[in-house]
Amino acid sequence: MEDMIFCTIVFVFIFLARLIIYKISSSKKKKRNNKYAIELMYLSRKYGIELKSMDNMSVMSLVSLEDAIIITVALFSSIKVSDNVFIELLVGLVITVILIFLLNELLGRFIKKRG
Repeated sequence: MEDMIFCTIVFVFIFLARLIIYKISSSKKKKRNNKYAIELMYLSRKYGIELKSMDNMSVMSLVSLEDAIIITVALFSSIKVSDNVFIELLVGLVITVILIFLLNELLGRFIKKRG
């Protein structure tokens, strides 16, 4: 039960921190040539979505949610596996990589379908 509470707190913290970081960086990007976040550019190139047609804030909310899910699941699973630090790191790394590829694929398909 303590692990679930800890992971919930981590999830909320990461989600909110990621949104705040995006809002701060998006206000500073007005001075630069590139005004889109790297995540948006990746999704637009991979799935052929035009950047101008995307609602940046709603997509970044989904990306923040995705990041929080990835980190929380990797943290929770690595905590529950073993007391050996090496095994925890290995499990966390493998789960993180798998979740990044899986959730980016799902997010890209969702955005492309949504239009």
